[in-house]
Amino acid sequence: MVTELFAPAGEASAHIPGDVLLGYHACYGTNTGWPVREPSDLTGCVLLCNAGVAASGRKVDFLHMPTVAGTSEAYVAPLANLETGGARVYVGLIHALHEDGGMEKQMQLIKAHIPDFGVAAPCGFGRGPAKMSAQTGLATPNDYMDGLIADQIAAVELLHQVL
Repeated sequence: MVTELFAPAGEASAHIPGDVLLGYHACYGTNTGWPVREPSDLTGCVLLCNAGVAASGRKVDFLHMPTVAGTSEAYVAPLANLETGGARVYVGLIHALHEDGGMEKQMQLIKAHIPDFGVAAPCGFGRGPAKMSAQTGLATPNDYMDGLIADQIAAVELLHQVL
């Protein structure tokens, strides 16, 4: 079924110039503004990314996988089956669901499977600052963006320590 989902990727990517980066985001589904489910492990992300790479018919430059607060080996174990085809992996682990020290622990577990990876928010900046500032009770969209940017900087600094 996952292979069928990505069947159009080969045709679509054939029209993307080679000097344009191509990547895939393995989405959990966010109709409510946040993932509608929190998977018990990264199996679904790995299946989606592998299917995208296989179907593209050209180099895939990056893969993005959102995560939740999973800090067990069982949560990240599916990464052993990730077939990147040389794509850079970005893990969407910059979020508020981690317990104290959870982000670092998750990075350490991921590092065992992917020695060099990047970090990102689970869904990028796609939530929209006005909507999210209202949902989080912050006064303005700028307050939301300031917090989001500070979280990104802190996560990258932590990644430099882990890697």
